Amino acid sequence: MQKDLLQLVLEQKEKRFNARLEYENIYKTPVICFSLNLPYMYKIANISEVKELFLFGINEVLSLENIINYSVNLDELFCLFAINDEALNIKKLTISLENKYNFSRLFDFDVYFNNETIKLRNAGRKCFLCDELAIVCQRNNTHTKSSIYKKLDELFDDFYVHICINKSIKNNFSKAALKALLYEVSLSPKIGLVDRFSSNSHNDMNFYTFLDSVSELREYFDSFYTLAKLSKRNDFIRLKKIGQIAEKSMFNATNNINTHKGALFLFAIMIFACSKSENELSLENISKITKDLCVNLCQNELNNNLNSIGGICFQRFGIKGIRDEVEKGFINTFKAFKFYQTFEIKNDISLLKTLFYIVYLIDDTSLIKRLNYNYDNYLQVKNTCLKLSKYDDSKIIKIINKLNNLYSSKNISFGGSADVLSLIIFLNFIKIK
Repeated sequence: MQKDLLQLVLEQKEKRFNARLEYENIYKTPVICFSLNLPYMYKIANISEVKELFLFGINEVLSLENIINYSVNLDELFCLFAINDEALNIKKLTISLENKYNFSRLFDFDVYFNNETIKLRNAGRKCFLCDELAIVCQRNNTHTKSSIYKKLDELFDDFYVHICINKSIKNNFSKAALKALLYEVSLSPKIGLVDRFSSNSHNDMNFYTFLDSVSELREYFDSFYTLAKLSKRNDFIRLKKIGQIAEKSMFNATNNINTHKGALFLFAIMIFACSKSENELSLENISKITKDLCVNLCQNELNNNLNSIGGICFQRFGIKGIRDEVEKGFINTFKAFKFYQTFEIKNDISLLKTLFYIVYLIDDTSLIKRLNYNYDNYLQVKNTCLKLSKYDDSKIIKIINKLNNLYSSKNISFGGSADVLSLIIFLNFIKIK
C-alpha cells in the first residue's frame, strides 16, 4: 500500500511538472502553480470539503491583477495561472495569500519563470503545529498523524466558518428569529424581565439595549442557516465557532452586557435544524436533527465548566439546564409550543401565560442563580408560574404587576425561560405544525 501511494504521488508530481512546462511555453510569462498542502489520505477522506477549499483558493488568485489565463485540474487538485507581472512581485503576492487567513496556511503556491523556481524566503514555511520549519518536522516525524489531522480539521472548521459568515444565505428563518426576539422583549408587562416600560430586575440593561443587540445578529442567523446547507461534518463545532463570533458582536453592541447569549445558543441550533429539514419541516424532524447535532452535549460541556452557572447547578442539584433541553431535541420547548397553540386568540396574554408555563417546564439555571441557588425557593417560583399559566385573563395583569414589584425588588428573573419563549414565537411565525 505504501509503495502504491508513493508511486501515485510521484505520478501526480510528474503530471504537474509537465503541465507547468507546457503552460510556460505557451504563455512565456511567470506561472503560478497552486495546490493544497494536505496528506493524500486526508484529501481522499474529506474530498468534498477539500475541493471547496481548493476552489476558494483559485478565486483568491483570480482576484489578483494581470491574470492572463488559468487551467484547473479538479481531479488532481492543482491549478496553473499565467500572469503578466514581475516574477518576484508575483511571489510576494502568493506569500500574502498564504498568510491572508489562518486556513490559507493550507495553500501551496509555487511561482516559476524560465523553468526556474522563484524564491523569496531564506527558509521554508514553518510547521502549523510548532515554530520549527515544516520540512524539519516532516523529515523527523515530529508530530503524530492524529495531531496533524486534528489541526487540519480545525483549519477546515475555520474555513467553513469564514464562508458562512462572509457568504451567508438570506433566508426566512433568520427573519422570523429576529422578529421573535423583538416580540419577546416588547412583551409587557413581564415579571422581573426587561420589557418596553422597565428594566425590572436587570439594572444593567433596558429595552434599547436589546434593540442594539438584535440589530447585530441577522448576519449570524444567516450564517447558521448557511452552515447547515454547506457543512457535512463537525457541525456542532462549527456552529459553536460562529456563535462565539456572534457573541463578540453582541457584546460590542451592548458595551459588554449579556442580552442574548442564551438566545444565540438556542437559535443557532434551531435555525440550523430548520435549514436541514427545510424540505420536510416538522417538529419531529427538527427534534431528530437537534438530537443528532447535540449528542453528548451535557457530558462534553458541563463536566468541563464546573465553575459556570450551569456547572454549579449540575453539581448541586443534578440540573443540566438548557443543554439538556437541546440534547433531548427541544422536548419541553415543543410542549410549550403546543400549549401556546391551545389558545384561540394569540395575544400578549397568551404569550405571558406561555412564558409562565415555560418557567414551570424547563430548568432555568439563570433563575436558580438569581435565587442564590436556593432550590426550595426555585421550586416555589416554578409552582407560582404554573398557577399563573392557568390564571383568569381578566385578573392576570394585576397579579403580574404585583409579582413584578416583588420579584424586581429581590432581583429575581428567568431569562432562560424568556429565551425559550422567543423560540415559541419563532415557531409560530414559520407556521410549523
